[in-house]
This record gives sequence, structure tokens and C-alpha cells, in this order.
Amino acid sequence: MSPLPPTEPSRDGKCPPPAPVQDDRAFTCEDVAHLLSGHAAGELTDLERVSVKRHLSSCRRCEREIAEYRRVLALARSLPPPTPSPALEARLRRSLADAVQGLTAESNALDETRPQRPLP
Repeated sequence: MSPLPPTEPSRDGKCPPPAPVQDDRAFTCEDVAHLLSGHAAGELTDLERVSVKRHLSSCRRCEREIAEYRRVLALARSLPPPTPSPALEARLRRSLADAVQGLTAESNALDETRPQRPLP
């Protein structure tokens, strides 16, 4: 399978995502190059996944590349989650408290302007 022709960059200058697969021709190494990391991470559409698997069954070079992607992903997943520094944690807590306080003040202001109905 070959991808659709590339599209023009967006107005903000960033490249668009790769075009979706459009037909049933066999993928070349060039066709799958941008899909290998997504395949290793399990992020492809069903059609892309099947097409890449078909290519990998006959291409040792791409098979080695995807094995390397999988090793890198496994290493990244084995790392402990990052812990914020005490200073960052304190800043985040202050920001959160300020945001909650602001929302509470806004809610109280709305309550003061809302007409009160007597309870039945």
C-alpha cells in the first residue's frame, strides 16, 4: 500500500500528519518508515497495522528497525515516573489553590446576584 501524496504544510508552518493509506498495493520500506514507531506503540489504524505487518513479514531491515523501536519503548516504560521538585510542587499547589479560590469567589458573586426564591 502506498500513502496518499503529501499535503502542503499548514499556515502555521508545521507539517501535517502523514496521509492515510488509500489502496491495497504492497508497502515499500519508504512507505512504512513513518509508520514504524506508531506500529511499535500500537497507534496505527487497522488497515495501516495489517499493511505494515505484511511488509514486515518480508523485510528484515524494517523488522530490525521495529525491534529497535520496541526496545526503546520498553526502556522508556521501565523508567520510574518523574517526580516534581519540591519547589515545582509548591508552585503547582499555590496555582491550584488560587484557581479554586477564584472559582469560589466567582460562584459566591453569582449567588449574591441571583434572585432568592422562598422555599415552599
